[in-house]
Amino acid sequence: MTKYYLLLLTVLFIACNGQSQKTSSDSQSKDPIKVIQEREQIAVEKQYDNLGELISTIEFGVQTDNKTDFEDGIIPWASLQNPENDIPNLIDKDEVVIK
Repeated sequence: MTKYYLLLLTVLFIACNGQSQKTSSDSQSKDPIKVIQEREQIAVEKQYDNLGELISTIEFGVQTDNKTDFEDGIIPWASLQNPENDIPNLIDKDEVVIK
């Protein structure tokens, strides 16, 4: 069994010897920070005209008695962890937003 193990290790060592990671010479010469900045600039300049027409938006709120943190008494989010507390106070909870 040890003979096979040694043979396998030898074959693996010989097969991997001399192998180097292949990367393009362009990416090796550029500073990684500059590469990231260039990619960010491309993302900022990307056009999003073909996404379609905005039909409507979905706005919701949860009524609360906490007037110190929320002057109008409406929280602009609902808890996903404990929705049973927020669903009864959800404004327009019976409105269908997706058919």
